[in-house]
Amino acid sequence: MKRKDGSYLNSGTISRFVFAAVLFVLYFIARAVFRADALLCEQYSEMTRTIFLLLSGALSYVKFTVAEILLYLLLGVAGVYGIATIYKICTSGHVWARLLRLLSNAVTLYAVLLVLFFALYGPAYSQRPLAERLGMETQTVSTTNVRKLRTLTEYIRDQANACADLVPRDVGGSCEFGSFETLSTLAVQAFENVELQYTMLTGPYAPVKAPRNKGLLNTLGLTGIFVPFTGEAVVNDRAPEVSLIFTMAHEMSHRLAIAAEDEANFIAFLVCRESADRRANYSGYFMAYRYCISALSAVDSSAAGEVSAGIGENLSRDLAQYKEFALSCDGLISNVSEKVNDSYLKAQGQTAGTASYGALVDLLLLEYADIL
Repeated sequence: MKRKDGSYLNSGTISRFVFAAVLFVLYFIARAVFRADALLCEQYSEMTRTIFLLLSGALSYVKFTVAEILLYLLLGVAGVYGIATIYKICTSGHVWARLLRLLSNAVTLYAVLLVLFFALYGPAYSQRPLAERLGMETQTVSTTNVRKLRTLTEYIRDQANACADLVPRDVGGSCEFGSFETLSTLAVQAFENVELQYTMLTGPYAPVKAPRNKGLLNTLGLTGIFVPFTGEAVVNDRAPEVSLIFTMAHEMSHRLAIAAEDEANFIAFLVCRESADRRANYSGYFMAYRYCISALSAVDSSAAGEVSAGIGENLSRDLAQYKEFALSCDGLISNVSEKVNDSYLKAQGQTAGTASYGALVDLLLLEYADIL
């Protein structure tokens, strides 16, 4: 059909809608097949993990974040195309035909990115639970068991207190861990330190990167992000130093096809705990304590208050600084980003959404079952 004949659709627009529909059908079929077979997901994820390691290794020679540049290019092209479409509508009419063409291009782009994302990372969400793959005892645990949860929180608090007094600090008492590049190298070394103990963590490991736009992740309310399209792990370098090594390890865990947020948090904790560097040790225990005390507060606020009363001066200062940072990230855009992330995680089968980050505590209860 031709637009001059009064049709809103031409052959190009129809073809794009059909192509997008085919991609959506393929996506839903592939998702159903992989979600039904965890072992297939693990075998497939081994392949994509290799791709991530190769990509990140190659792009490690590029000092800027390639994914960020690609994002700006995509937004720029989309903006120019949108303006051009509006201009053509204003000068030559054919409003509905041009709007449908715009919609078909947008839908096709979304379908292509969705299929590519799933091909790279989707099956990683449907692997067997990490505890099972690590050979951990998988007895039933529950964060509603206040006694065990309190004991765990007290243990993690005591470890965090001890580490807090050993790490470098400036004259004001704030953590002074070193530059972002220094900590990135330390995170790589921490992974190399545990790869013999945990074979699934075998590298090589490219260092994480910080965004060139220093306010980007702050505005989005993110401490870090893994980009499957480039294999890059990107971390917000404005976050407090005490949290950076843990966050770096978390995003690097995603690069190893450990997709679930609680599992990436647990790997980050193990990597930090087993490190020979006190800064990494403290980063792991510090973040673990934040999750544990939050879980305890949800089931017994009075017990949480009693445990919190035992934190030392240095740990207390660092917790206050992290809270201040978190509040600085709060805003309309970050709230929207939080909802988008929550919806994304639920779409990947993580029914708890963003709350799944805190499920790290369940894995910690398994890890420390012998002392609880």
